[in-house]
Amino acid sequence: MLDCLAQLAAAARSHALILVLTVRAEHDPLDAAWRATSQGASLTTIDLGPLDDADAHELAACHRQVDPAVAATCIRRAEGNPLFLDQLLRGAEAGADELPGTLQSIVLARMDRFCTADRQALQAAAVLGQRFGPAAQRHLIEDPAYACERLVQEAMARPEGEDYLFMHALIHEAVYASLLKSRRQNLHRRAAAWYEGRDPALMAEHLDAAGDPGAPEAYAAAARHEAAHFRGERALRLVERAQRLDSGDACRHTLACLHGELALGVCRALQSSAR
Repeated sequence: MLDCLAQLAAAARSHALILVLTVRAEHDPLDAAWRATSQGASLTTIDLGPLDDADAHELAACHRQVDPAVAATCIRRAEGNPLFLDQLLRGAEAGADELPGTLQSIVLARMDRFCTADRQALQAAAVLGQRFGPAAQRHLIEDPAYACERLVQEAMARPEGEDYLFMHALIHEAVYASLLKSRRQNLHRRAAAWYEGRDPALMAEHLDAAGDPGAPEAYAAAARHEAAHFRGERALRLVERAQRLDSGDACRHTLACLHGELALGVCRALQSSAR
């Protein structure tokens, strides 16, 4: 295919033709050998950025059966990626709310090119969230020397300060959805262990995601921590999340008392700020 295209590019030199090719930046095959085969055909490279808001709405307008509010949600989730937007809109037309299988297949096909270590690192990153720290990722995969170069080269993640960020929220969603339940829960437990003593709220959230029976008490501890730092509303939300989980009578009583204390504290703070 590439040789054929190079010969076609060479032939286009003496004809009124424009040959348009698209390629992913991370797998650009137009190297020196290809250029030599094309016999010096004039080549202009254009880096295509994400769709802007107007273009995204124009593409969405082609899917007339999709409710405008649903289309707006698809546009937000696609983040300017035309392929992702098209597939989300097609899924919406079919009445599906979950991630379309086509997008899942695209991401999984890219993951299949990774070695086992990089694939496991990507899955661990997905458990940590769309933004993840390399130290926590190394803890989850038990590899203190792991570096994210391959994930960056394959445009799955990009550096963001000292951390890394998934290139797209839907990539993060697809990788997370690919995890078997048992492995996902195990990684969440390891993440909870990492955040113990570092971030009580994240520790509780990971125990919750792991289905760990200690999650309600962890939420209560995190709520007390937030309240001690004068973040009453956040503390209240943590307790309310804990109250939705299964727990023993003693724990439910403790949570109810804590909820009352925090609600009263938030109410007093609002009254004070209104004066």
